[in-house]
Amino acid sequence: DKRSIRRKAPSNTDVSTDRNYIAGLYRTMTSVGEALEPSKGEGETKVAFKPPPITTISRKIWLDRFLVHYNKFITSAANQDKGLKLLQYTLWLFSRVYPSKKQSLQKSSFDISFARYVLRFYGIPSTLEAVRNGSWEDSKTFLGRFSGKIMAWAMVGYYPLEHVAYVRWTSPALLPDSWNANRLSAYSCRFWLVYLLAELTQGTLRLRRLYHSRKELTEAGDDDGTALATINASIRGEQLQIARSALFTFPCIHWALPKWDTEPWLSDDTCNGLMWIESVVSLYQAIRGYRLTTPKDV
Repeated sequence: DKRSIRRKAPSNTDVSTDRNYIAGLYRTMTSVGEALEPSKGEGETKVAFKPPPITTISRKIWLDRFLVHYNKFITSAANQDKGLKLLQYTLWLFSRVYPSKKQSLQKSSFDISFARYVLRFYGIPSTLEAVRNGSWEDSKTFLGRFSGKIMAWAMVGYYPLEHVAYVRWTSPALLPDSWNANRLSAYSCRFWLVYLLAELTQGTLRLRRLYHSRKELTEAGDDDGTALATINASIRGEQLQIARSALFTFPCIHWALPKWDTEPWLSDDTCNGLMWIESVVSLYQAIRGYRLTTPKDV
């Protein structure tokens, strides 16, 4: 969901509570250690119990929290794809920086690209759901509703063509020789381009409405800061989504052309460079959305 919900900023009380908890745990361990110490006899040396340093306890708590949030974040197939996408194009970037390792790095990047094709098999059910219940539509305006319908139906055309192209590339004997995988991929990218243009239209309309709401709220001057912060968070979310769609557009046009594989419109560096920037923005957007929608005490 591209809409953002403002999360309450941590207060001094929250930070103080964490520190008091750690300090209390440290004192408890120290007192338990003293109680368990054997009595010091004549000629014996008393060995004091030393609990682990307080910094070690703090690091363990931080690690536990990180693992909890990481596992919750990565359960989403969309977030898994975003992580793989960043890895894919980062490997390509490294292949440009380290020419001696170019072949190996590009092969790894290519393999991850094909692994991401498998994740797209999960896309068609959510797309069909959007067609049926209108979950991608913006009910505020007619154009917003219409662009949402276009987005959903465009993906209905996109995913099957991507699946067939993937099978033709990986197992060519399963499909007729006349089914050219590169041509099928070009057709799928044309549906994707329609989706991107509709998404840009919808996002621009929503962003204009948010700007107008912020202006009205600022002029009224009767807000305690909460509503304004919520609107600003939503504006940033829409800006990130529009930026991603814009970064996608030129590579999508490049892959949608009939002879994209033999007569490329964009150079390899330009196309993959734009996709690398998009992958960074995409993962940042996903992490930001997770932080905004996850309670601090989880």
